[in-house]
Amino acid sequence: MRRFLSNLYKKRSFYIIMMGFYMFQWNLYIYHIKLDDSPLSVSLNEYEKSIHLDHFNFVSFLTELFSPELTDIISNYSTKYPSINVTSSTIFHLNNILAKNNVYLLDVGVLIQLKKELGNSLETDTLVLADFLKYSEQSLVSYGINLQDTINFLEDLKSAENLNCQIMPVFSEFFAQKILASIYVKCALLTLHVVVIYQRGNFLWMPKDEFEVDGLLKFFGDKPRAFNKFESMEIIDREFQTAKIPKNIDKFLFDYKHSEFVECSLTKPFKNYSNDRGSKYQFDRNKEISISQKLVYVKSVLESFLKDYSISGFILNGWLNDCEINPSMKQVDLVLNGFDFDPQMLKHLSHDKKLPFSQINFDNQTLNIEMSKLGDISLSLSFSYEYNKTHRWLHRNVGTHIIKKFVRNFEPICSAELMSAKILIPCDPVKYLNHQKVNTTKSFIKKLVEN
Repeated sequence: MRRFLSNLYKKRSFYIIMMGFYMFQWNLYIYHIKLDDSPLSVSLNEYEKSIHLDHFNFVSFLTELFSPELTDIISNYSTKYPSINVTSSTIFHLNNILAKNNVYLLDVGVLIQLKKELGNSLETDTLVLADFLKYSEQSLVSYGINLQDTINFLEDLKSAENLNCQIMPVFSEFFAQKILASIYVKCALLTLHVVVIYQRGNFLWMPKDEFEVDGLLKFFGDKPRAFNKFESMEIIDREFQTAKIPKNIDKFLFDYKHSEFVECSLTKPFKNYSNDRGSKYQFDRNKEISISQKLVYVKSVLESFLKDYSISGFILNGWLNDCEINPSMKQVDLVLNGFDFDPQMLKHLSHDKKLPFSQINFDNQTLNIEMSKLGDISLSLSFSYEYNKTHRWLHRNVGTHIIKKFVRNFEPICSAELMSAKILIPCDPVKYLNHQKVNTTKSFIKKLVEN
């Protein structure tokens, strides 16, 4: 291995590949940081207790967490060092710090190359892969760290001897609140971008930051992003150094494609469903939870088949205006591209024991799947087809009627939060909903169907 390193040392890529696959670890649980007397630790104790509650308000939590005191503490970890050539011992020392603090690899470029090179061999739980460092191609390498581990990570970086790298905690504005977005470790010819991961409901959220690194591509921090939780697998090199990467790379890359995160109207007040408001409110709350559970399960099935979808209609309008499900609506609409229709997906839903009351009907004309009567609410999965470069057509069942719609092509699909879950929506929901309101003449609809 030392001979391998010495041969690479003179190359610019040496500094990048040494960081390539060290220490990707995914935690499905919330961990306390070691600095138990720090403001971050005290606040995170409450974070852990409340994050899974239905009424958990992410914006309020961040406002309370990032006090001026905590912001100053984090800012004081910033260091500046002269640009000195990084040695192999420095690189390995950095890797040890990454491992110690549960920092994991998120570099999309590396994962794409891994998938191309290794294919289905990635399905094993533990993969012995000699010289796996070679897959990093850029002098900016993307990592991620759980919010709970950031203070210890900064402490270890600052106290490390002869590191000769600049430590830069970077903050960003989130609804007028200053929050920690990323930690940059800038060494000679190599920069580590460690994005901060916030657990938000049942998914993970990464903020945007404005920091630029010599015009290089940033996979994270360019915009707010969100991901589902996922399992990891371990890679071991010939010297028994390990790294953890997503076990299902295809699913991770699918999530990344739609990871840009869009906020609803969070400035509007949230409903209070406490018992003193009466049984009607509690009934609506229970109804919303029931709808949400079904919706989350169906969307998880679609995502497991790597299918693009989007919520549509009244449920999208409810998300946009109220940040929640409107209990008065009669139908939950999901729309997919018709060319993504997969018989195996339909078969899976048809025989799914978790949807015991499903009534799934596929009509070759309407291209609509009607699923799961939820009291007086149905969940409908419709397929749309491209007509030309600007428009699509789709058929939907509404009660006993078939509605034929002619709409603009789908906007790019993004992620959003609904009932503490990550769902997919049009990136410009206002524009999408406005286009849905446009009626099309019967003659033109007939022409579309005939074509």
